[in-house]
This record gives sequence, C-alpha cells and structure tokens, in this order.
Amino acid sequence: MQGPMVHFDIPVEDVERAQQFYAELLQWRFERQDGPEYWLVQTGGEPVGGLLPRHGRDRRPLVYFEVEDVEASLADVERLGGEVVVARTPVPGKGWLGKARDSEGNLVGLWKADASAA
Repeated sequence: MQGPMVHFDIPVEDVERAQQFYAELLQWRFERQDGPEYWLVQTGGEPVGGLLPRHGRDRRPLVYFEVEDVEASLADVERLGGEVVVARTPVPGKGWLGKARDSEGNLVGLWKADASAA
C-alpha cells in the first residue's frame, strides 16, 4: 500500500511547554533521541511522531506518507507541479526520507522504511 500517513513532526517554540501540553491533553509520552534535539512521541503504541525545536521556515507540522520509492516519488512531485525541498536522505538504520512542496505550497514528507539505510 502506498500513501498512508506514517509519521508526523511538530515544531515547537518551547519543548517542555509543548510536552506538558500534549501529555496532559492527549496522554502522549516523549523519548529524547541521540543527536539533534528530537523527542519521539508515543501516542499509545509505537512512536509515530516527534517534537523538535522550531527553526526557520519549519513553522508548521509536517506529515510523512509512506511510498514504495522515495526517489521516484520525488520525481513524480516535480512532474505534477510540486517542488523537491529535500532529496532522498538516509535515516541510518530506519529508512529514507524526502521532503517536497505540493502543488499548493504545502510541505509534505515521503518515507520508505529500510533498516539497511545508511
């Protein structure tokens, strides 16, 4: 199946304040990751999202959709009138991601799980 939502990122001004908000409102739990500031969000089962400090243009939540082939999907984005923002990039041990602006200017993420990504 191609196209289901598989992950989200929520950029925030104040990570502690946001964690308290979502923990109390939705009972989410957070786990700090190694590397850049990033907290995995557990909404009830496996982590499905993340919180990260807001930087630059990344001011809105970003939704990732699963695709069979990130590179081919990014080519489709351009063919359909969108714009590639981040080319196919590995997330070591987890998979491949890409980011694009759709035909309406919305930022969307594309994801392919692959434990061999390096």
